[in-house]
Amino acid sequence: MGDMTFPEIAVYAVLIITNCVITWQWAKHGLLEIGIQIPPNTKAIGAVVVGVITLFIAGFAEREGYLSLSLVKEENMVKGALIIVGSPIIIFFLARYLLLPKGLPEYNRARNRTLFWTGKHYQPGEKLEVGNDLVDFPMAQKALCLFQKSIEFQSKKDKGGIITKGFPIDTEQLDWSGNMQLPCPNCGWRIKTPVSSEHGSGFCTTCGAGVGFRVIDNIVHLTAFGSKVRKEITPSSKRNIATAYEEMALLLRMMNKFDEALKALDKAGEIINSACALNDFENDKPCLAVKSLIFFRRGEIAHTLGDRKKAKHLYQQSLAIDEITGDNKERSFVTKLINEIS
Repeated sequence: MGDMTFPEIAVYAVLIITNCVITWQWAKHGLLEIGIQIPPNTKAIGAVVVGVITLFIAGFAEREGYLSLSLVKEENMVKGALIIVGSPIIIFFLARYLLLPKGLPEYNRARNRTLFWTGKHYQPGEKLEVGNDLVDFPMAQKALCLFQKSIEFQSKKDKGGIITKGFPIDTEQLDWSGNMQLPCPNCGWRIKTPVSSEHGSGFCTTCGAGVGFRVIDNIVHLTAFGSKVRKEITPSSKRNIATAYEEMALLLRMMNKFDEALKALDKAGEIINSACALNDFENDKPCLAVKSLIFFRRGEIAHTLGDRKKAKHLYQQSLAIDEITGDNKERSFVTKLINEIS
């Protein structure tokens, strides 16, 4: 290959970077879905434009004798392909299976398809017969499966780790040997803990997790550890699950499957309320934004089915949350819908 000049290295560097950017967006959003993404994927489009311009300039410069591209010569074609094409392939597998959050690519692919179909199959407050076309459309069924897969990924509890909970010592619950029945932090099954000692360890006979304890200031700090421990689903994962159910409900509503859409919204509401209750998310804007959307989706379905009183009440609940979060983007639209049914 010889010694490559700086301009040649610069050309290859630009091509590799643009290919990696496109590949990352492919791994994150899906190859076909990038083309229908709303709003357009400016990163992927920008990378394509930069790559094409770079190839054009490099080809012109080589033709005029200002540049020699050694990797495109016949004897170096294999090495060139490994460098230019191999790097993005590595990036794709790293992104899809290691770097991106589990379930995100599946959710993005399903969401991109759903938003694209809203242009033809969705009119707030109206039941469109064209929505029946989605029922047997393979890509729509695939989108529902992708939503479900993303939910399953987010719902998985990680194996291994440590869970610690504190319990005040209640002398009335102590037996004659100084033991206290405390719930295992992992499974909740009560285990005999000798709190009269400062510290100790053992295992839970129900779930098999290792259990250790330490008494500090009349508080028993009980810790479950080891491969049998299953961590709780994080608040952010719960929010992601609720969002996926809400988006799934939109797709089902466009299919005119209103009962199934409402069931999906029931699950979304249950999960987001759980996240709020357990983690004081009432003041968390992303959490409240999901709750607002759930109320809106319910109201829009009631609107479509002719229950105007219920629809107005749900729309107003959505607006009330938007006032708390300061989200004015959809306020005028929802207000317009309320005026239509008042």
